[in-house]
Amino acid sequence: MKVWVMRNTTYEIQDRSVQDGVVGEFRWLKDSIASPKLKDIENIYQDEHPDDVPKRVAIKAGEPFRFAGGERTRNGKKIPGMKKGDWIILSLKNNKDRASGYSYVGIIAGDYEYSKRCGQFWHQRQMDWKKELPNSEIPHHLTNLGKVSEISDPDMPSKLSKVLEGEEVDVDISDREDKDSVAAAREDIRSFIKEHFSGHSLSKLVGAILEAMGYKCKISPEGPDKGIDIYARLGELGDTLCVQVKNTSSQKGSPDLDQFKGAMSKKGEKGIYVSWGGFGGVKHESNLRDEYFDSMQLWNSDDVLRLIDEHYEKFSNELKQKFPLRRVLVVDLQDNSRDN
Repeated sequence: MKVWVMRNTTYEIQDRSVQDGVVGEFRWLKDSIASPKLKDIENIYQDEHPDDVPKRVAIKAGEPFRFAGGERTRNGKKIPGMKKGDWIILSLKNNKDRASGYSYVGIIAGDYEYSKRCGQFWHQRQMDWKKELPNSEIPHHLTNLGKVSEISDPDMPSKLSKVLEGEEVDVDISDREDKDSVAAAREDIRSFIKEHFSGHSLSKLVGAILEAMGYKCKISPEGPDKGIDIYARLGELGDTLCVQVKNTSSQKGSPDLDQFKGAMSKKGEKGIYVSWGGFGGVKHESNLRDEYFDSMQLWNSDDVLRLIDEHYEKFSNELKQKFPLRRVLVVDLQDNSRDN
């Protein structure tokens, strides 16, 4: 018996899950996976999302694979997927009728099924929902994981039973099987940015990051920008920093960087080239960073995500409403540098 954490993507699916006593979804997967093969699911997802990086493909394909009961192998050990009798914590999205921070807790009552509901494809399992609980009564980190995450703590089922009875429990997170959850959450943020900050909106997001870092920014209007998307200055008399933002999945190389270097030489001394698709071409990204070190910084999507994590608290309330994130703190048990 295991414990799984799941999250729905829409209010409609969330409400139907609770009302109909089911759990599931994966609308992008338009065929049954009763006998799942992970590679086949990865190929289907890649066809649907050709621009996604391999890590995200593996994460997103692994979710329905585990949900359907697919068995994985890790370090020579076979790890089964979901089955009847396992527990599920369904982390609920906020809506106007429910305050923030609630989850449904239940036991899987049926095998994997594939059906079509209201014109949508559903991969589902029948559920015996036990109770709706505020997240304050559920171990904190369990409600902030990926779409389908496994918790390996063998005592978790009994602890959940105690939670349902109103008891407080301690959770051992030293041997969790949700090690991919941080990566999954990171990819979810990357996907959110790609969907909600496309085109010129990414320049505004980069400008918000720079402002959170202490710069005063002037963002060029949408349209031809003569190679400069953002002008940034640190302090009243600081040098002008020129920023170019490219919101495409293609990598940028020396010709693009040289063109930007020529444009910014007329406006400022230093620059930042932001390429969501990264850098490459004839030269490796690390070589490009070294070559252009004296004139500009190169930011790929990982750099943008890291800076968002570092400076999100300084974003405006208006931006936070458009880009809602919540911070999750866990014990870093890999850090052995501290004295006992």
